[in-house]
Amino acid sequence: MFKIMTFNVRIDVPVDKENGWPYRKQAISEYIKKELPVVLGIQEANQHMLDELMSFLPMYQFIGLPREEGTEYSAILYLKTKAKCLKTDTIWLSDTPRRTSKFQESAFPRIATMGRFEIQGKTYDFINTHLDYLSVEVAFKQMKVLVNELNNLSDSSVLMGDFNCPPHSIVDLFLRENGWILPYDETINKQASFHAFTKNTTGSPIDFIYGRKKIRFHQVFIDQSTTDPICLSDHYPVLAIID
Repeated sequence: MFKIMTFNVRIDVPVDKENGWPYRKQAISEYIKKELPVVLGIQEANQHMLDELMSFLPMYQFIGLPREEGTEYSAILYLKTKAKCLKTDTIWLSDTPRRTSKFQESAFPRIATMGRFEIQGKTYDFINTHLDYLSVEVAFKQMKVLVNELNNLSDSSVLMGDFNCPPHSIVDLFLRENGWILPYDETINKQASFHAFTKNTTGSPIDFIYGRKKIRFHQVFIDQSTTDPICLSDHYPVLAIID
């Protein structure tokens, strides 16, 4: 068994003022050191944010590409002593997945980072993504592209990220119809994973960890303790213990 995590760490923008990246980066790094996930999907980090995280977290390596030059990654971090990266890929969630592109209705290009890892003698595929926030319909189009790309992956696959839509949405139903399992119960489905720096805890999650049929989930939770003494992000991290 080993721990995994998905965490939207919020982009570095001046408008966040006291909630800005410069005030959060060390606390985020300390949190990751404490939890020590073997695989971690990060959303919204750009190059300088990843560089700073890596300086705090030398035990990790990351894979991925930015959605456009100089912009955000959907990076996957992995613990170098516990996971061996065998293969990596990045696709764009559009009609042309192999080049920088987006759907016309999308606010930004959206990507998915894929990594194949050897962990505890087994091979796992991990996918990290960040879907569009403009509408669930756009997110659904993006997910259809992604699922088509994932059809050839093994049943030991994990899909994680910020989906910008709640449980039971058309995105969730589409994933379930295509063999992806969401291990959230109704308790988790009433917990917010996005709080916009308000520390709100109730609502519906938009950050998820799905698995294929060979993934066993032993524990899944949204860590809503990550706002004291400061908010680590405008999202709460989601963690799982799997094998």
